[in-house]
Formats: sequence, structure tokens, C-alpha cells
Amino acid sequence: MDYVHKQFKGPEYLTVLEVSKTLNIHPRTVCMFCKEGTFDTHQHLGGKGKWRIDTAQFIDTPYWVSFVEKWGKNVSNRLKSQI
Repeated sequence: MDYVHKQFKGPEYLTVLEVSKTLNIHPRTVCMFCKEGTFDTHQHLGGKGKWRIDTAQFIDTPYWVSFVEKWGKNVSNRLKSQI
């Protein structure tokens, strides 16, 4: 687990959709930023798969706290449904 995950109880990496919600921008804009190298990212399947976007770069954004709260509720609900 990395620092961000331990400190803020959020995911280590975000998806394109999660980043778009965190920054309040369109998912295609997030993809463009990923391709341009604006964000610290990793891509699955040798550059042809889904983007994994490092969470640490978004902790100071205005929407971060509400995103983490919603993310935590979603994780909690998924865990409860598996019991």
C-alpha cells in the first residue's frame, strides 16, 4: 500500500472515469491528458489497455474529499454484498 492509500483511505490508482469525476472534466479529456503525459499514468496490455492513473497527483483538487467519501461507501457496499 502506498502513502496516499494509507493516509486518505482512497484507491492507489484511479480509472479514467474516476479522474473525470474528481476533476469535473470529460473522460475523453482525461484520456487526452494521459496520452500527452500530463498525468502520471500506467497503461495495461503494453500500451493498449485501460489507464491506471496515480492517485497522489489529485489529493489537492477541490473534488477529492467528496470522491474519497463516495469511493469508500461503494467499497463498503460491495464488501457487505459479498457476505
